[in-house]
Amino acid sequence: MARWMAGLFVGGLALALAANCSSKDEDDDDDNDTSGTDSGLLDVEQDTGPSNAPPCENIEGLDAACDFVAQEAQALQVNILLVMDKSGSMSETPAGYTSSKWDALQTALSTALTEVQGAISFGLEFFPTTASIGNPIPYECGDSGRCCEMPEGADMNVPIDVGTTTVPQIVDALSLNQPAGGTPTAAALYRALDYFTNGAGAALEGNKYVLLATDGAPNCNSETTCDITGCTLNLEDKPGCPPAGVSCCDSNHEGCLDDVSTIQQITDLRAAGVQTIVVGIPGSELYGANLQDFAAASGFERPDGGTGYYEVSAEGGVEALTETFRTITTELVTDCEIPLPAELDDSEVNRNDVNVAVECEVIPAGTESNPESEVDQWVWNNSDPALATSIIIEGPTCERIRTQGVGRIDVVLGCQQVTIY
Repeated sequence: MARWMAGLFVGGLALALAANCSSKDEDDDDDNDTSGTDSGLLDVEQDTGPSNAPPCENIEGLDAACDFVAQEAQALQVNILLVMDKSGSMSETPAGYTSSKWDALQTALSTALTEVQGAISFGLEFFPTTASIGNPIPYECGDSGRCCEMPEGADMNVPIDVGTTTVPQIVDALSLNQPAGGTPTAAALYRALDYFTNGAGAALEGNKYVLLATDGAPNCNSETTCDITGCTLNLEDKPGCPPAGVSCCDSNHEGCLDDVSTIQQITDLRAAGVQTIVVGIPGSELYGANLQDFAAASGFERPDGGTGYYEVSAEGGVEALTETFRTITTELVTDCEIPLPAELDDSEVNRNDVNVAVECEVIPAGTESNPESEVDQWVWNNSDPALATSIIIEGPTCERIRTQGVGRIDVVLGCQQVTIY
């Protein structure tokens, strides 16, 4: 039997599209023809998945007169591009750590990503990063003019693919590279946007995220100007750049805080359907307000109920960093969220007549989302059902889906909606 288990789609998800008998008979000869531009609900390919779960002859709780045909669909895919700060400060060892932040990042990501590599697709982009393979940015990069180096184009260090393939590649990339340079955050996010809109990432289906992990403020924008209050070199009391006095950014504009451009890139990613998750690694505390602004611009709602960015405490050591990445990745495995087929066009389907059944038993529709619900319900993923692209099952059945698995889940059209009240 095909099963949904712990975020892994093993077999298939049966989506039952209700239709009257006459429509079904008329379309029987066209089930495999999807070339038309005006295809109806039943003009979709049938039995395309490997599921052996038997179809529901009847659905408990619905009018027995409702007829339906089944279409199998994939689980909602989760795609995460890790945009990782590789600036020189990542080589530092903060209080509470027994190793550098870079080594801690390797340990934390290796542990957290491996735990969910079968359920999430991952990719990786470093910033800064060499524009020439085999020619790394030197740690003492000031005289080389390479501190803010980023490649042209949208090729990522590791392109997004299934986690079982890319997680080992990401772990290897972390171990083979060393911190050096500044913090060209906006440039990295610009390349991420290019990847998702014009590069290989444009073909990805499902939810798309950028996970931005940084230990400091964005800079490296030579077109930005600032006074001493916006000069990261003075703010961080770098040698020869005290917090009071002459701004070191007067002659080095790349040291200016580049928050405006960073927010613009995050906003553009959001407009392109990509949410940014912000993680502040120890060392970023000085710029906590900026990281909060970045998180607000992304529109990402934390599944753990928290607000703003994920702040990692240095006192918690590597374990706190690991747990932060674990929390983010595991909570993005939305195995109780079921994507709707493209054929569910609201102009043809009354979404007030949509029902959901788990193993041939109807689940009532709720009025608002409640992830902690103690009773079974389902809700749209958008407050406006006409704009919804998926449904979310909540309550004990969701817990059963995640921990035990179920044989089939059906979306049934054409029957009066069963509600929780």
